[in-house]
Amino acid sequence: MQTLSYDSYEPVTPCVAKKPVVIFLHSGAFHGGDKADTGVVRICKGLAKKGFLCIAPNYRLGLGFPSRKRWIKAGYRALDDVEELVRFVKYNAAELGADSSLIFAGGLSAGGYLAIHCAKDAASGNRRPVESDRSNPIPQQISADIVGVINCWGGIFDTTSLGMVRIPMISFRGSRDLVMPETRGWACMDPFLRVFGPKLITKVIASHGIYAIYRTLDGARHGLEARSAQMDTLITDVGNFLDTSMQISRVAATIHDTGSTEESAFLSHNRQ
Repeated sequence: MQTLSYDSYEPVTPCVAKKPVVIFLHSGAFHGGDKADTGVVRICKGLAKKGFLCIAPNYRLGLGFPSRKRWIKAGYRALDDVEELVRFVKYNAAELGADSSLIFAGGLSAGGYLAIHCAKDAASGNRRPVESDRSNPIPQQISADIVGVINCWGGIFDTTSLGMVRIPMISFRGSRDLVMPETRGWACMDPFLRVFGPKLITKVIASHGIYAIYRTLDGARHGLEARSAQMDTLITDVGNFLDTSMQISRVAATIHDTGSTEESAFLSHNRQ
C-alpha cells in the first residue's frame, strides 16, 4: 500500500470555526511533481492569508512509459486519490476546522485537469473504476462533490459531461504557453495528445449561465515564477473568485433548503 500525504496551510489568525477549503494539486503530467512545488506553496500560502484552509496533497504517479492510454489511466488513478481526499476532508471536517459545504479544488497543469474532472464526475454521477489499494475507505455515502474549480493552465481530453457542470470555474493560461493550447490542439505539440484548453472549457461552462472566468497571463509560458508580480495578481484574482463563488454557493444552498423551485444561474500530515 502506498502512503500518500498532504500539507495544510491554515490562516494565521483563524476568524471562524469552519474555514472554507481549497485543495490544490501539483503539476507533473502524472509522472512527476510534488506537493512541495514552489508554485503550489506560494498559492496555498497566499490563499491562507485570505482565510482559506489550503490542502496540498501528493497523489499516485506514473504507469510506465508515457503513452496516451497510460497517461489517461494514470490520470484517473490520481483522480481517485483526489476525490478520496475530498471525502476525507468532509468526513474529518470537525477535526480539521473545515467547512464541508465549501470545498474547492484547483491545481497547476495536470492538477487543473484533476480539479476539472472532480467537477465533471460530480455533475455526471459517474465514477470510473480504478485500481485501489485502500483497505479502510471513507463511507461511500460521503460525496466527493466540490463547489468550484481553479484551473491553472490545465486542459482535458474530452468534453463529455462538461456541459453538465454547474459550479463556478476560473482558468488561467499564459499567452506564450506551448504546452497547453488555448482552445483545442495538441498538448506539448504531441499528435497523440489532443486536448481541449482553458478558454474553450470556460466558454462551455459559461454558455450554461455558470460563473466562469478566463484570464490570459501576458508573456507567460506554461507556468509562473512563484515570486512574481503575475503570481501575486493570480492569487488576488483567485481570492476574488472564491469570495464570489462562496456567495453563489450559499445562495444555492438557501434555495435548496427552502425548497424553492427558482433556479439559480450561478449554479503524513504537515502543517505550514
